[in-house]
Amino acid sequence: MTARGTESDIGHTIFLIAFLILIVASILLGQILVRRRWSASVRWAGLFLLLTAPLGILFLVLGGALSPQTDLGFWSALSVPYAIARMLLAVFAPRGDDMTTRPVATRGGVPPP
Repeated sequence: MTARGTESDIGHTIFLIAFLILIVASILLGQILVRRRWSASVRWAGLFLLLTAPLGILFLVLGGALSPQTDLGFWSALSVPYAIARMLLAVFAPRGDDMTTRPVATRGGVPPP
């Protein structure tokens, strides 16, 4: 976050905006994964993505209570829930041949051969 050894307001602003985008994208992806009819493990990973924001707040409070003089709560709130959700997605994500395929509507109602 620093270039010359001092804190930068612009660096903090960019960091927090990027993190806000991550939160919104994780919630949207979690909703998609929960609503699709893939395996139960993928839906669990999607549910965990939906819960990353509340879990991050929980880690922030717990880290602040356990170690108030350090940034333990801040960094654990930013990284731990998202890391776990991304690991679950990496392990349980559907492969190309596992995804459900649905016929696409075409002219005349006949699917292509």
